[in-house]
Amino acid sequence: MGIDFSQEGLKLGPYRYTAGIEWMKSFARAIGDDDPLYLDDAAGRESEHGACIAPPTFCVNFNMQPFKDSVFGDVLGVDYAKLLHGEQTFEFHRPVKDGDRLVTEGVVERMWEKGALDFYTIRADTKLDTGEPVVTGWYTAVVRK
Repeated sequence: MGIDFSQEGLKLGPYRYTAGIEWMKSFARAIGDDDPLYLDDAAGRESEHGACIAPPTFCVNFNMQPFKDSVFGDVLGVDYAKLLHGEQTFEFHRPVKDGDRLVTEGVVERMWEKGALDFYTIRADTKLDTGEPVVTGWYTAVVRK
C-alpha cells in the first residue's frame, strides 16, 4: 500500500518558533562554523545585520516541521520504515536573528509515483509573525510501496 494521493494540496501548520541567541550560537558551534557573524556579538553589531545571525542551516529547527509531521503523522499514510528523505532545498529571504518570532506553514505541494516508489514534496514557508518572508524549504520523500 502506498501513500494517500488524495492529500495533495493538504495544508500543514501553522507552527510557531522563537529564535534565541544561545541556541543559534550553540547550533553554529555544533556544525563547526566559527563565522564571527554567528558567534561574536561585537561583529554582529558592526555588520549590516546589526546583530548576530543564525547560520542558514539553522532553519531546519523550524522550517522542517511540516515535513516531519507528514512523515510521522497519519494523514499521508507514510510507513516510516519505507521512507527515504530524498532531497531538500532552501530559498533564503533574510537571516534569522535573536528574538525573531517565526511562523511556518506547509503544503503537500506534489505527489507522484514511479514504479514501486511513491514520491511527495512538502513546501514550507517561514515568515516573521509580521509577514516578512524568511525562508522557503522544499522537502522530497521517497516511499517504497
